[in-house]
Amino acid sequence: MQRNNYHPAKARGFTLIEIMVTLAIIGVLVAAIGTSMSRDGDRLARLEAKRFHIIVNEVRDEAILSGRAFFLSIGDDGTSFSFSAAGGSGNSSFDDGLLKARKLDRAIKVKWEVFELLDDDDPKNKKVLISPLGEITPFEASFIGDDQRFLVLLNEQGELAQDVERNGAF
Repeated sequence: MQRNNYHPAKARGFTLIEIMVTLAIIGVLVAAIGTSMSRDGDRLARLEAKRFHIIVNEVRDEAILSGRAFFLSIGDDGTSFSFSAAGGSGNSSFDDGLLKARKLDRAIKVKWEVFELLDDDDPKNKKVLISPLGEITPFEASFIGDDQRFLVLLNEQGELAQDVERNGAF
């Protein structure tokens, strides 16, 4: 006598639990991809803050090496900045575009705060002095993305630093 090894219950396909687990995994992946794509403003804000931090450090190095002071000037609308040599002595000793005016990406918001005004006559004229000794007028630049704010500021030791605030803490 021959036994039939066919079990109809095992050959029916996927169980409801297997389908639900698969759909849950797909849902999590879609949510993760959607979240990462919506945070493009955070990525741009982080990149702009990092770029600004590097440029200010380079200008400080140039001020120390050349023995000249430079000004960081912030545009009236807060979406641009540029550097100029103090005393109107022209560009830096090297001509690589370090002191050129830069426009920030419009996808991010920027808030500038200068803690010591250099010109008492015009409080709207936001300027930061970078001295030949490497000292910088205290300031804070906030590059605001979707959910994060990236700060470039002078810390307690007088060093240029970066910081991050998350999820509406600002």
